[in-house]
Amino acid sequence: MSNWERVGIIRDEQGLREGLQTIRELKEKMDRVGTPGSTTYHLSWNDWLNMRNMLDVSEMICRSALERKESRGAHYRSDFPKKNDKEYLKNILIQSDGKEMKIYDRPVIFTRLKPEEIGS
Repeated sequence: MSNWERVGIIRDEQGLREGLQTIRELKEKMDRVGTPGSTTYHLSWNDWLNMRNMLDVSEMICRSALERKESRGAHYRSDFPKKNDKEYLKNILIQSDGKEMKIYDRPVIFTRLKPEEIGS
């Protein structure tokens, strides 16, 4: 399974949940895999770090896409095809301490134009 298949251009809740489950399974496997040698720079260690970072970013994408139940910009949900300014005119943020990811949101601060000035 690749991100393209479940978290690609056209997304839905089922695909996102399946993608998130696969990402979590891969992260668990990564935690059980070691690399030979020391942690000083070598290719195996570098590859492990790169893969782990890609899985972290993939999880963030999945979780934030599940949180936003609308379509906006490059984020398209086939199960929520329209934009919803009443509930989702906000920034969805993720913070990780290396063990747990927390999702929270902040309202959008308009400094130039307000949505009603832009039109649909």
